[in-house]
Amino acid sequence: MKKTIKTFKSNAAVFALIAGLCGLSVTAQATLIETHEGLELDAAMITLPSSENGSLTVQQCDECDRLRLKTSPDTTNFVIRDESGNSEVISLAGFAKEMRLIDNRDAMVMVFYRIDTQTVTEAQLISKKTVARGRAKQNKSSAWQPGQ
Repeated sequence: MKKTIKTFKSNAAVFALIAGLCGLSVTAQATLIETHEGLELDAAMITLPSSENGSLTVQQCDECDRLRLKTSPDTTNFVIRDESGNSEVISLAGFAKEMRLIDNRDAMVMVFYRIDTQTVTEAQLISKKTVARGRAKQNKSSAWQPGQ
């Protein structure tokens, strides 16, 4: 009988410890803070800056307000990508040229920016056509991360 009581007390102590740790883990959870936003746009919804130190303007719908986002050579990557994941980092001028050449039915533009500074980190032109080779370093990545 004493052994059973001792085992019960031991099990109760272990249970109390586990319950206490579970309670601590609930209070120790971190709050997620959103730092980046991404927009999926048609080419007609975006106005590119005239220089890399400028601002890119987007309008997500006819009734929506325009959103002005800052660009700079230090923070903005202009990328052209095809459906297979091949991509190239190109200049703003090259990006603008590609935007003029595309058919809106065959492409979309993704714009990623920091929420706190309203600064573009990357603009991607994603085309159903194969990316031309030889302009810049090519990357093949199945998982895009901001700033890559």
